Amino acid sequence: MKHLADTPSISLELQNQEAITGKGRDVVVAACFLDYKGSRMAKSAEGILRTLLYHVVSLRSNLFHAVEDEFRRMKQQRGGIIWNLRILETCLLAIIQHSPQTRFFFLVDALDEYEGEDAVVAELFTSISEACTKNLQLCVSSRPHIDFREQLNPSEMLLMENETGGDIRKYTSDIFERFIQRHGDTYRTLVNQIIVHAQGLFIWVKLASYELLRAAKRGEDFESLLKRL
Repeated sequence: MKHLADTPSISLELQNQEAITGKGRDVVVAACFLDYKGSRMAKSAEGILRTLLYHVVSLRSNLFHAVEDEFRRMKQQRGGIIWNLRILETCLLAIIQHSPQTRFFFLVDALDEYEGEDAVVAELFTSISEACTKNLQLCVSSRPHIDFREQLNPSEMLLMENETGGDIRKYTSDIFERFIQRHGDTYRTLVNQIIVHAQGLFIWVKLASYELLRAAKRGEDFESLLKRL
């Protein structure tokens, strides 16, 4: 997802789509990447919306006018500015809904690292998406948690294992090929099990493959390797 966000072609493709349809809207791409090592705030719903709002206003400062009155009102309060979830959602919606000549494309990576109830953040993004159907697109990645699969639109879902399965099989087979040639085809079952457990995650495949191969070279038997997996 981070590679996608950093690739200039994503903005160019969206701009090309705008040109083809004749709408010619400006394109704003904003992204938020959750990380299990991040702070509690960074992995909260407030943190996600803060990040998206910050990126949008940083990229297009002229859009700030849609929330300027709300911002000034908060500054005048005795307690100062408090960016709670309701205010963040209100401000983000205001910017999107008051900018019909702008197409917003939001990327949110690793939503499963969210600290809280999955249903809450799934409902949040569903609500934002339904309120801004004309000029907002959301691309969200996550492990297949039940609330995400049921709440977010399943008809527009990509499964990474369907997209990367062939590459993962080739990579894993190449790693184990020499060992299989020396010790027999039984270990091809191990390769197949790695592919099944991978769920499209290359980094997991790399770590698991090297750990299992080292263990196999140290003499661990086949059953022990399966248990380790």
